[in-house]
Amino acid sequence: MTRGLALRAPHEIWGSAVARDTLRVSTFAWGLCAVLSLFLLPGNLLFELGIGYDVPESNAALKIHPSTYLSAIGVMLALAAVYQRKTVPGLAHWRMPIVFIVVISVCALSSFLSVGLASSSNYIDTFLAAGLLAMVVATGDSRQHRMLGYFIIAAVVANIVLSFWESVTEIHLIPMHISTFDLTKVEGNEGSDFRPAALYSHPLVASTVTSMSVFVVLAMRLRLWLAGIVVALLAAGLLSFGGRASLVTTGAVLFVAGSLFIAVKLVRRQMSPRIIMCTLSAIVLLPLLLTTLGTGTNIGNRLVTHFYVDDSAMARAQQWDVLERLDLREILYGTTRDRVEVLRSQIGLRANNLGFENPWLLLFLNLGIVNLLPFVFGMALFLTDLARRAGWPLGWMLVGSYLLIASTNNSLGVKAPDLSFLVAFAFAMSGFRNQQDSTRSGMKSGPESPVPVFDVNRAMVTRRPGSVRAPGIG
Repeated sequence: MTRGLALRAPHEIWGSAVARDTLRVSTFAWGLCAVLSLFLLPGNLLFELGIGYDVPESNAALKIHPSTYLSAIGVMLALAAVYQRKTVPGLAHWRMPIVFIVVISVCALSSFLSVGLASSSNYIDTFLAAGLLAMVVATGDSRQHRMLGYFIIAAVVANIVLSFWESVTEIHLIPMHISTFDLTKVEGNEGSDFRPAALYSHPLVASTVTSMSVFVVLAMRLRLWLAGIVVALLAAGLLSFGGRASLVTTGAVLFVAGSLFIAVKLVRRQMSPRIIMCTLSAIVLLPLLLTTLGTGTNIGNRLVTHFYVDDSAMARAQQWDVLERLDLREILYGTTRDRVEVLRSQIGLRANNLGFENPWLLLFLNLGIVNLLPFVFGMALFLTDLARRAGWPLGWMLVGSYLLIASTNNSLGVKAPDLSFLVAFAFAMSGFRNQQDSTRSGMKSGPESPVPVFDVNRAMVTRRPGSVRAPGIG
């Protein structure tokens, strides 16, 4: 390798480095645009613009979200550069997304041959889109991934502010639709059941994305006061969007992780006044804030008034009756869309205008056990790769919380952007993790007094003005 470099002129080496950086910026830009379109172009807005994204009778090309096309373009440009023998950054991280895409494609094609093409756009926009986005975003460096993280948190906070306005006025900024039906014209979906969605396609998507944002904020090493404000806003957003599973799951994961963290600090005798102050503030102020918002304003009105076993919860129990009505072929190879509607009527869901809520049941009905097993295996590999990329312990908390929340709704069983959002959040967290690793390997000390910043991975990090950030015990 040294001999090969010696034969090249200095300007040639510099030129190749510039070309590599230019290629990294251009390919990552497509991924950034894809994430931007996920936030700014929800399905409801596409419907308002006359694009039949969720309309069964529309053109097949219109049923694919613009973010999927943007990711595909970025991947094709990177592959074209490889074909031209150019160095493409991040190719080493493509292995697991490619495995995921291949496994999902094979399982989906097998299902298409067995039960038809009715759910083809679901697999493309829910699963393949996430794999493509992972490939194109992987071409960025740590600085670009951190930039992505800052953009994500800004977009999430802006949506939370919009949700407050929608809660107070009980008006959706973008009218919500179920297929071609306006939600305001569907009995029982407005009035006392009003839930804001801001710029998301559905309140449940909004809740899931807000939950993911909590772990990104914890990975960003913000100043204590700023981290506290942002986390409080995110908690209020979870209440506003009305996702019970998201609110409970996020709170439970953080409570368990925080309890283990404090227990370790106590055993090691490393408790500090700052840690005690942060813990007491979270225990006292967050419940007080959520209680005030839930009882004194319209924010979170639906969650407060529906925090019990409602029709949706009853459907989650009733839906499993469908398993008793499947024959052997349907168990092995899946069920057609028409047959699913018949089964839905037979178990009483259709009469109450309810559907299947569990994503794993929906996937089983469409894929059958023969295709579902390799499908789940490929999904597990992909999610494990995302968790490892985002780092321990926050990355695993992110992915684990997402799985728990996704298992309470049908986001993995229908066309939804949740998995693509997870990809963006995991890569954003990897940028902050890499920043922490680099500062730990080359930390410096300065003469001035330290200023505390928040870092959940090490509880308290000290930053001296005029020097690099260096970790320490509070």
